[in-house]
Amino acid sequence: MKLGDKILDLVSGIFLPSVSVMCATGILKGVNTILNMTGLVLATSGLGQLLAAAADSLYLFFPIILGYNAFKKLGGNPFLGMTLGAALVYPAIQSIDIEVFGMIVNTSYQSSVLPIVLLSFVAVPFEKLLNKIVPDVIKTFVVPAIVLAVMLPLGFCIIGPVANAAA
Repeated sequence: MKLGDKILDLVSGIFLPSVSVMCATGILKGVNTILNMTGLVLATSGLGQLLAAAADSLYLFFPIILGYNAFKKLGGNPFLGMTLGAALVYPAIQSIDIEVFGMIVNTSYQSSVLPIVLLSFVAVPFEKLLNKIVPDVIKTFVVPAIVLAVMLPLGFCIIGPVANAAA
C-alpha cells in the first residue's frame, strides 16, 4: 500500500466503525427535539431525558469509543484503549486545575477526537514493547497497569493539550 492508502486505511479503521452509531444518535437528537417542540414529549420528562441521554452519550464519551477503535486498529488491547479514553473523560477531572509532576493542567477531553487518537499512536507501541519484555506470568495485569500509569499523565498533560491546540 502507498503511504496515502495506509493513512486512509488507518483513519477509516478508527472512525468508520462509529459512523452508524453517530448517525443513529443524530437522528435521536432530532426526533427528541421535534417531540419536545411539538409538546408530545417534554425535555424534562423521563422519556425526554432518556432520549437525550441516548442521543448525547456518544458525543460526550466519544474518546472511549475511539480508544477502543484506535487500539484495535493499531494492534493493541482495545479494552486498554477504552480505559484510557474513559480516564480522559473522567468527570472529576474535567475543566479543573490539577497538578501533575509540577504542571498545572486544566482541560476537558469530553467530545474530543485528537487526544485519544494521538495517545493511541504512542500507547500501542509502548504496550507492544512491554508485552515483549514483561514475563508472561504477570503480563496480563502488569502491562495494562504500566501503560495506564505512564500514558494517562502523558496524554492528559502533553498530548491532549497539544492536540487541542492543533484542532
